[in-house]
Amino acid sequence: MVESPDLKRDSPVQQDALFAYTAQTLIKTLRKVEKLLQRHASPAQEPAWEDGAFIVPFKDEVDPLLWLRQCRETPRFYWSNRDGSMQVAACGIAYGVAHTPQNEGHMQALQDIFPVLGERTHAYTVLYFDANKPSSPLWKEFDHTCLFVPLLEAIYKHGQWKLYCNVFFGKDNLQLLNRTRQALRILLPMTQPIKMVEPSICVPWELCHQIPQMPGWKCHVKQALNRIAGRHMHKVVLARQQVLRSSNDVVDPLQVFLRTRQHAPSNCFSFFWQPSQQQAFMGFSPERLYTRRNSRLYTEAVAGTRPLGEDASQNALWRQELLASTKDGHEQQQVTDFLQRALGQLCSEHCTGERTVLQAGHVQHLVTPLEGDLHSHVTDADILSCLHPTPAVCGNPRDKAQEFIAAQEGFDRGCYGGVIGYVGKKEAEFAVAIRSALLVKNQLHVFAGAGIVEGSDPLSEWEETQSKMGVFAHLLD
Repeated sequence: MVESPDLKRDSPVQQDALFAYTAQTLIKTLRKVEKLLQRHASPAQEPAWEDGAFIVPFKDEVDPLLWLRQCRETPRFYWSNRDGSMQVAACGIAYGVAHTPQNEGHMQALQDIFPVLGERTHAYTVLYFDANKPSSPLWKEFDHTCLFVPLLEAIYKHGQWKLYCNVFFGKDNLQLLNRTRQALRILLPMTQPIKMVEPSICVPWELCHQIPQMPGWKCHVKQALNRIAGRHMHKVVLARQQVLRSSNDVVDPLQVFLRTRQHAPSNCFSFFWQPSQQQAFMGFSPERLYTRRNSRLYTEAVAGTRPLGEDASQNALWRQELLASTKDGHEQQQVTDFLQRALGQLCSEHCTGERTVLQAGHVQHLVTPLEGDLHSHVTDADILSCLHPTPAVCGNPRDKAQEFIAAQEGFDRGCYGGVIGYVGKKEAEFAVAIRSALLVKNQLHVFAGAGIVEGSDPLSEWEETQSKMGVFAHLLD
């Protein structure tokens, strides 16, 4: 491990210079590895990711998205947990697994990747809302890299940034040499300052169309209420899609994310997944699916919504109204009951906290925390299979709700309503991929949903989805 030179940063140019120093340090190390391999010497006898992670610590706080903008290699990935205590910016593939149409294939891939992970290494992944059906053409790019260990990653953890290069040290020297050269090819441009485009520069956007329109939405909600009244299901989450179009033919996905992040709430998971140059999935989710710390599991039941504005007294009234609402309490309790049953299967013991209110951007939700100790045989694949999708994004019962959604919504949710996050040997964390959007060339597909239960009003639920889309609404200003 070698430290980067001390450098104070007061501007984006100086931050670029800091990344240039760390890139140069990694380049020197990788050049040595390249020379060693060219002399046919083996750097390691057995495959081990930990042995192949070259590490350069940063001495000061940095913005990882500045570094990520300099890297044109895909996939590009950014992740921040809800309190910002862990952030990741990553690019390139050291090890990747393509998506399979069946959910079981993805879960098997998660099982298979664990033997090659080191103590530190993370694999990043996204899972579709409904992984049991083939993806539509809109989401095809995400089939290729839905589970991967990045070649390069900048990680903020324990109050410190480090830059890692994951190079697989195995018995195949030729493969390692190719990976090393790929890392060098990515790093070399980063040693030169790059002129930053400020995220405040506006690119004109307009609302192109939405699915469904208001009449269709009212029809879908009415059909859902009829099913609920007939006891075919207790709840279903219906989603809407708005399509925004930029006047520019070419749009930088990371630039859209940077601009949107300026308007995003601070207490949300932030994520950005770019599988190709002109396509990316991004969002700012208030909802955690689960966090695992060794064998301890943490999750939460989130449902029920009220607005959140700038008037503190009005926000307090909405908060009390939410806590007192029979309809919202019933909706959120279904999620809590579902998670309690799931933890009963996954954990040797578990407990449920008190219901309170979670504030997230333009809205506030009911939330109940749950946690427990996992059985020794339980894996992250088991947890994902058991928890995803929850009634908060799908409905109850799950199979009936999924059937209704597939028949009525009229578009493929893809990653929206799915999960996004990372797995490692010591820890894992996943956010529910809501408050999100898909950028394809110059069109941004924005998604939001609302839980339909007995007593739901179509107009109120429409307004709720409008509030949830608020983080992307600034693009129309």
